[in-house]
Amino acid sequence: MHDLGERVKELNWFYGISKLVETPDIATEEIIQGTIDLIPPSWQYPEKTCARAIIDGQEFKTVPFSETSWKHSSKINIFNKQSGILEVFYMEEKPEIDEEPFLKEERSLIDAIAGRLGKIIEHKQAEEKNKQQGEFLNSVIESLTHPFYVINARNYTIEMANSASGLTITTESTTCYALTHNLSKPCSGEEHECPLEKVKKTKKPADMEHIHTDKNGKSLFIEVHGYPIFDNEGNVVQMMEYNLDITERKKAEEALRKSEEQLRQAQKLESVGRLAGGVAHDFNNLLTTIIGYSELISMEQDLNDITKEGVQEIKNSAERAAALTQQLLAFSRKQVLQPQVIDLNRLITRLGKMLRRLVSEDIDLTTELDSKLGHIKADPGQVEQVIMNLVVNARDAMPEGGTLTIETQGLYLDKSYHQQHLELTPGDYVLLAVSDTGQGMDKETQAQVFEPFFTTKEVGKGTGLGLSTVYGIVKQSGGFIWVYSEPEQGTTFKIYLPQLTGTKKQQESLREKKDPMGGTEKILLVEDEESLRKMAGKILKGYGYSVVEAKNGIEALEISSKGDRLKIDLLMTDVIMPGMGGKELADKLAEEYPQLSVLYISGYTDNAIAHHGVLDEGVSLLQKPFSSQSLAEKVREVLDEG
Repeated sequence: MHDLGERVKELNWFYGISKLVETPDIATEEIIQGTIDLIPPSWQYPEKTCARAIIDGQEFKTVPFSETSWKHSSKINIFNKQSGILEVFYMEEKPEIDEEPFLKEERSLIDAIAGRLGKIIEHKQAEEKNKQQGEFLNSVIESLTHPFYVINARNYTIEMANSASGLTITTESTTCYALTHNLSKPCSGEEHECPLEKVKKTKKPADMEHIHTDKNGKSLFIEVHGYPIFDNEGNVVQMMEYNLDITERKKAEEALRKSEEQLRQAQKLESVGRLAGGVAHDFNNLLTTIIGYSELISMEQDLNDITKEGVQEIKNSAERAAALTQQLLAFSRKQVLQPQVIDLNRLITRLGKMLRRLVSEDIDLTTELDSKLGHIKADPGQVEQVIMNLVVNARDAMPEGGTLTIETQGLYLDKSYHQQHLELTPGDYVLLAVSDTGQGMDKETQAQVFEPFFTTKEVGKGTGLGLSTVYGIVKQSGGFIWVYSEPEQGTTFKIYLPQLTGTKKQQESLREKKDPMGGTEKILLVEDEESLRKMAGKILKGYGYSVVEAKNGIEALEISSKGDRLKIDLLMTDVIMPGMGGKELADKLAEEYPQLSVLYISGYTDNAIAHHGVLDEGVSLLQKPFSSQSLAEKVREVLDEG
């Protein structure tokens, strides 16, 4: 009966441990302490028995506890590594009827308890690790900003879904085909291969694009990423699916495809246009010379009628050729405009605040607006685009700050000006000029500045379409644009738009037809552009002046110092030239000719030159391009004032 009682105590201990382990959410430390507390009641003399476990440095013991020499110890192994020790003590000597403190059966029981305790701890640690991993995995899945599902591979039901999916998994099963395709049965795969079927078939991850339908019937482009989950036998039992809504990307790709197609077409047209432009450039130079000299010949007094008729026919043919050239250059401009009558001054004033936001604080933005400016007819939005593009271009040319000037001016361009720019029809024009004091451009850059995709900015900083857009708008609005620039001297863009008649009366002085007075004074003409220099020389000689030509400042000084000193009445010089600029030349000549009158010619506007600091205030300036009449009037005016 004694042995039977002892066995019952042992069974009670194991039963108590089993119940303890089954307690929900019980911590490992609680299980260890509970195991230790169950040992004394299971012993022959409970009131004299105590126990202690030391695991990974942490001590668990019964109350009361007394450490004596009457003990038995057993190792506690966790995952095949000794992690602690279990000790059972008698707090006093056992009754004399017992020969030894612990019987063999008791020692075996202590060893069994230590082994059982090690396994319990192993199980709890693995359980807690799995729980932590599960919580981490759930937090990762929940953090995903796109829908994530776990789908049953057998019946297509969605067994798990994150918040981004918008689903709440309940006892009512939701199938993937009902959710994503609004179908009542699995997808046939005729339009799109089913990701789950592919994963089941290949047992490998699958990536594909699908068209899903939302609850409102709207089609969505979805990028599906499916990953298999296997059972112990290697069968696919579930599939993890991650969905990316790429509808906007698809729309952007389609828009890009259309844009690329349009771009290819534009490039094709532009290639022809550039070829035509190259031919037209050389051709127009020839035509300018032909027309210019035909006009000069026609001014001769002793021509007979046959000669006059022949000269006029030459001029007419050249003008028809110029018109054909312009048709070649203009064919690719396809944009639709909505022209309105515009007060350009008012439009610029209205844009003022926006333009100032476009430039940095170290750029001084100023305007010089002609108070008597006439109206133009153009698309207001397109004109605003032109101004903003030119302002941004000027801003980028002044990374360290500077001055940006916007000017307007009303002017009349006569037939003489037409001879220099054949595409322009003589008449009233409104000039819009945007000037900067920035880095400037060399002639090679100026030759390409209006070409599409041409840019001097680093990769990724510019599209090369800003100035070509300006060019297209100006041309299609019936206007003209030219650029004047020199390296480190800034840039001026001049736009000429036809002025509407009857909207505002221009100054009568702009359209006077009086014949300017000539003279017999000697003029030193200095201009690096040969064709312009020769043409200006011819015009001045036609008015009776004596003209000495030089291609640059250095040559002008050499001419003035050769032999007997020339009696020069007027220096007419370009402002910016290679080697020596016009102001430096004038300063040097002033040492020999103190009373010398000086007339500067430049593609820059008056205000732009003042901002550049190139010229002193009060000097005489004739802006390029100029007509024969304006040239003669300005020369006479400067000579008379001198």
